Amino acid sequence: MVSDVRHRAARHHSEGIFVCEQVFGTTITLSTCAKCGVAKSDHWTKNGDEDMHVFSPKLVPTRWVGEQHVREDLGNVPTLQDWLSELSLKPWMMRSRKLSRELEKEEVASQSSELT
Repeated sequence: MVSDVRHRAARHHSEGIFVCEQVFGTTITLSTCAKCGVAKSDHWTKNGDEDMHVFSPKLVPTRWVGEQHVREDLGNVPTLQDWLSELSLKPWMMRSRKLSRELEKEEVASQSSELT
């Protein structure tokens, strides 16, 4: 992976948020304290401190979390087309070959080796 901001092109767009929703589901359940509003994972639980707090599940839309994250990083939620239109084309990107021809060559070579 690229160690600069270009890594964001892989998922920091509307399609990436859609994939996030497919992977994690439409909602994420947070356990927050009804008294202080802090997430359960952020409470230090020593000497029974957890007993003093009342945790209740809160459903948060996964799409909202993804959109907020991308907005914090980029200022808006771009589309995949926005990212791809900024990439410069290189010759290796446009190279193509007929894999069916390579498969035929492998089959012929395999058959001839079986005959010998």
